Amino acid sequence: MHTLSLPPSDRAAASDTRSDTALRAELLRLRRPVAEGGESLSNSIIAAGCGKSETMISQYLNDKYPGDVAGLEVVLCAWLRDRQITRASGIATIETDITRTVARKLEEIRLASELGVITGPAGIGKSRAEALYLKSHPVAISFRAIAWHCGINALAYDLCQAASIFRLGAGQKRWDVVIEKTTGSGRLLIIDDAHELSQRALQCAVDYHEETGNPVALVGLPALKRKLLRDDRRARRVGDFYELAIKDPSALVEHLVSTLAPDANGERADLVKLATAVATGPGAFGALEKQLKYAARSRRKKPDVPWPAAFRAAHLRLLRSYTLN
Repeated sequence: MHTLSLPPSDRAAASDTRSDTALRAELLRLRRPVAEGGESLSNSIIAAGCGKSETMISQYLNDKYPGDVAGLEVVLCAWLRDRQITRASGIATIETDITRTVARKLEEIRLASELGVITGPAGIGKSRAEALYLKSHPVAISFRAIAWHCGINALAYDLCQAASIFRLGAGQKRWDVVIEKTTGSGRLLIIDDAHELSQRALQCAVDYHEETGNPVALVGLPALKRKLLRDDRRARRVGDFYELAIKDPSALVEHLVSTLAPDANGERADLVKLATAVATGPGAFGALEKQLKYAARSRRKKPDVPWPAAFRAAHLRLLRSYTLN
């Protein structure tokens, strides 16, 4: 599964096609009535979400926009990416120590044109941090590796899709086209969940950096570090390595509690204390989000149960390796 179902437009490939027809089709789908598989989004909602005028959106959807189509599509894709992540979890992404750290490290990798590696425990917020970074750097190439789609051919396919390279000439190979289209562009390639890449695909990601001169950021769980260290030649090519850690969870804990337990009221302080213990444990903020949602479902059935009690009960029902004090 890609970071975006519709990747950012490739300005370098803009001469091949006037606009991203897949992007337009997705936006039109969102505007269809719910009964027809859409979400009934109006032009005004789309315009407000991406900071453009309704006229521009209407012109674009009717293939009549007279301005910079590629530039508008970059903004629309960034809006769709953020919307997709928010809707998937019901939680809006906010700035935290983790998001700021990831953004800083990604920018350092981009500016130095390095092969960089960022690792962190599950649930710490790596993917959300990337999403925020991509909103302000929409020409970056980004996708997520998954276990059943992790070989060298899958990597080439994901690269093509994320870089908006949809057309291959007769007899052309994806890797050749990717290298040709992106060499010297300086576009940052971000591979999320890079620990899922096979050894050969991981080597191809390293080789892509050396062949194109473009910056590459491999982001994943701590297992990624161990995977890279299995090959000394591969490990020495890494120019920047950073391990993420939660320094101050309070801002995101407060945000999650406010969003998922808005009616905690007098129980809020106790709930925040329990939530902080989960956020700093295995699974971090991802585990906390799941536990708060579980507690919320329980309270819908039994509204009289206090939030702290519902949260503790959820902890016992979920897969946890520790107890709450």
